[in-house]
Amino acid sequence: MAIPPPEQPERNSPQTAQYIFEAKIPRITATLPDIQSLPRTLGTRDLVVFLIFDIIVLSFAMLMQLAGPFALLYWLIGTCTFFLPGAVVFYWLARHLPGQGSPYVWLKSVFNPVLGFTITFSIWLTSMLYTSTSLQEAIIYFRMLKPAWLYTSSQQGLLMILMLFLATAISCLPLARLKHLLFIACLGYGALYIILGASALWRLQHGVLWLLPWNHPATQPLLWHEQPLFYSFTILAFLGLNHPLFMGSEVHEGQAGLRRASKYIWWGAAIIPFLYLLALVGAAAWTPVVSRNETQAAIELWINAFGPVVTFPATLVLGLADIFQAVIFMVLFSRLLITLAQHHRLPPAFARINAAGVPVFTMLVQAFTILVVMVIGFIFIPSLFESGNNAIEIERTTHEIMLASSFVLLLCSTSLFFTLPIILSFNRAKGKNIASAANYKRLVLTAIALLGTGATLVAIWATLTQSWVAGLSNEHWGSIILMVVFIMLILGWLCGEMPRLSVLLSDQKRVTRSEKTLREQLQEAYQQQGVLLLELEKLYREQAFAATIDPVTELPNHRAVMSYIDATLARAQAEHSSFIIMFIDLDHFKSVNDQWGHRAGDTILYEVAQRLHANLHQEDVIGRYGGEEFALICTNSDLPTTRKRARQLCTILAERPFLCSVRDNTYEISVTASIGIAAYPRHGTTRDALIEQADRAMYRAKQKGRNCICCSS
Repeated sequence: MAIPPPEQPERNSPQTAQYIFEAKIPRITATLPDIQSLPRTLGTRDLVVFLIFDIIVLSFAMLMQLAGPFALLYWLIGTCTFFLPGAVVFYWLARHLPGQGSPYVWLKSVFNPVLGFTITFSIWLTSMLYTSTSLQEAIIYFRMLKPAWLYTSSQQGLLMILMLFLATAISCLPLARLKHLLFIACLGYGALYIILGASALWRLQHGVLWLLPWNHPATQPLLWHEQPLFYSFTILAFLGLNHPLFMGSEVHEGQAGLRRASKYIWWGAAIIPFLYLLALVGAAAWTPVVSRNETQAAIELWINAFGPVVTFPATLVLGLADIFQAVIFMVLFSRLLITLAQHHRLPPAFARINAAGVPVFTMLVQAFTILVVMVIGFIFIPSLFESGNNAIEIERTTHEIMLASSFVLLLCSTSLFFTLPIILSFNRAKGKNIASAANYKRLVLTAIALLGTGATLVAIWATLTQSWVAGLSNEHWGSIILMVVFIMLILGWLCGEMPRLSVLLSDQKRVTRSEKTLREQLQEAYQQQGVLLLELEKLYREQAFAATIDPVTELPNHRAVMSYIDATLARAQAEHSSFIIMFIDLDHFKSVNDQWGHRAGDTILYEVAQRLHANLHQEDVIGRYGGEEFALICTNSDLPTTRKRARQLCTILAERPFLCSVRDNTYEISVTASIGIAAYPRHGTTRDALIEQADRAMYRAKQKGRNCICCSS
């Protein structure tokens, strides 16, 4: 009699469907390409080095020195109204706004992503203009060494390419190595300013009083003339305090590390004004009246201080300093493109880095952009005019226009950053950090931000209204600067919008392809659902069969036998009927396993099970109780009939040997059985009692000599 399998789960249940889809259908997600993170290798010292190279330029000090003895006054005013307020504001932004110093994240969190992207990309494009002026200034220094060699456009173009290649190669060094190189160069660069200041103190130890405006020989023409212009030169010299924050994602320990490393701002606030002070004091001591050509004035300063013998090394060092500044610009501003790519505003290629953690593709894009700017500004435009000194003067004018235009654009972005604390202080929804602070702290921060904003606006106004070129009127100068600024903004918007739209389009195509693939797989899955459900049903049946059938004898196992005894006992109690349990144990079966092996033993167990099963009544159930022991449950039978059947079973097992193949040989193995019988309710009324009585009867049969039967007493 077959034992029914356990209850199966509902065929169309939610659990069944969940199993099918989780097991058979892979999940499809529209993921964007993985973008690697830049290695975190920077600390406070490294950001200070970046800041010094970004801001300190001797030619800018010479522009401040155009004010004569009032240069120190403008230095003090610029420090108090722009540099120190900038330090306070950018330190607060670095510590309170998320994004690890990214201007895009700052602007996006305060305004919106589109405005943040447009301004960030415009800053990057402006920085390329700014970098080209640094490299052009290096060319001017090198041309002073050999004027005859660098006179034609082809010679200048070759030198331009060589210097750009050198700057790009240095900027492509792994940051872990580059920071050490820059630190050593920074120490040497700072030492030059210290030497210059020391020489000035030695020079002025007997004549300090002539530094005062009313004692200076050039005081009369410079006393109150062009004051806003000199102030804008001072702001130009101090511009860039927030640029090292662009490297915030490469600072140790992420955002928490950047909060600590943002102290570089205070180190810079102490070092940079001091170095500029040394340069101004040196210029006042050795070059009281400065030429309008700031690069030439820087060389004259060193010649006046140490003699003509330093012409070559001073020119070489100043040219290399400009190249290092270009390297700093390329490294810093490349992070703007990387940030935009990481936020999926530019193609992922801009954020791709090599094994050393260097964004080579971004560096090459920047190098190409700088080359285009330099070719247009310093080769193509001067070539349209007459050759000779006029072409050089045009080149000089182009340099000043590009420098002033990039200065105005960077001032506009800086003024926007100055306004962030002001906006947040009046917007409690966005400015939670300010809103939770004391009122006086909010007022102080807002006042400092307003002071810095006012300084940038004054510098913008002064740059637009007063010409930097002697032969160019203020009206023409302002018109040209506004035109260049407008063109740069339009180019920034167009050049930035096209990659952004391209990224959005590619992302949409990627999502569409993923959704199409998902729909196709879902459709295929629905078509196969019937087959999968049938497979699942078959799987459950196989599991049910495996849980109740003994694999050796293919009879019900111990668990199934016990379940059937319980069911039969419950039915007998309910119907007041009887049934009999018969335990059949093979005699000396251990010797069979020991002599012929367990494979032979399993074969005999299977043959025994088949003989027993073949001689069952329809209502009887037989199963393997354990080892070499079988249990037979007989219903609708009495003891005399059961004894007779037990003798028949012993005879069936003993009369014919079992055939077993061992090592390619067939042997005949004789097996007998001892049988114990217990009846319900005569010998027990519980399952355990009946099993115990049948087991004892079986052992008495073995004690009588085996191959016999015994009934419980």
